[in-house]
Amino acid sequence: VAQADAMMANSKSLKLGFAADDVTSWGLDAPSRTKVIATCDAYGRANPANLLGLKALNFILTETPIARSRRKPARGLAPKPEALELAALPPMADLTTLSAETKTILMALTGQLHGNDGRVIPSFYRHFTAWPEMLSGLHKYLQPLIDDGALAEGATALDHAAHGLARVLYLDCPTTRLEPPSEAALTTLRELIELFPPNICKMTLIARAMGAAIATTPSSTL
Repeated sequence: VAQADAMMANSKSLKLGFAADDVTSWGLDAPSRTKVIATCDAYGRANPANLLGLKALNFILTETPIARSRRKPARGLAPKPEALELAALPPMADLTTLSAETKTILMALTGQLHGNDGRVIPSFYRHFTAWPEMLSGLHKYLQPLIDDGALAEGATALDHAAHGLARVLYLDCPTTRLEPPSEAALTTLRELIELFPPNICKMTLIARAMGAAIATTPSSTL
C-alpha cells in the first residue's frame, strides 16, 4: 500500500471541471457528497495497490528459473501485509434490478472507456446508481479527456510506472515451497492480468479526478 500511495503521489492527475450548477442538478446533498467522495477515495487508494499486486503476480507466473534464483529464499507464505483501511461504501447495484434508463447510462460509461468490449462494467460506477444524473454528467465531462487523449496518456504512464515498481516488489518477494496452481487456474489468472490492469489505470485516474472535483465544488451550491 505504501508503494502504491507513493506511486500515485508522483503520477499526473486528471482534471474534471464540474460546474456548480451541474453538481446541484445531480441531487448531491451533503450526506450524498460525503458518500461519493469516500467511494472515490477508496477506489483511488485500493486500485493502485491491486494494480501492483496483479503485475507482481504476473512476474511470478512468467518467471524463468534464473529469475527465480534471484529472489529471496523462504519457506511457506510471506508475511501478510498490513490491511488497507477503507470507509464503508454505498452498495454496488444489482444489475438485474436497475431501471432501463440507469442501465443505459452504465453501458454508455462502459462503452466510453472500453468500446464494444462490454465484458467489464466498472464496479466503481455501480456504487453510484442512486444518482443516475451524476453518472450521466460524469459521462459528459469525461468525453473531452478521452477525445484529447489525456485519459489514455495518463493511464499509459500509470501502467508503465506500476510495471517498474511491481518488478521491484516481485524481486523482493520471498520464494515459497507452495504448490503451483492448476493449469485452469493459471489460465484464469493470466486472463485477469491481461484484462484488468489497463482498466484499473483508467478507473484510478477517474476516481481520483471525480473525488477531487466533487470535494472542491462549493458546498453552498449543493
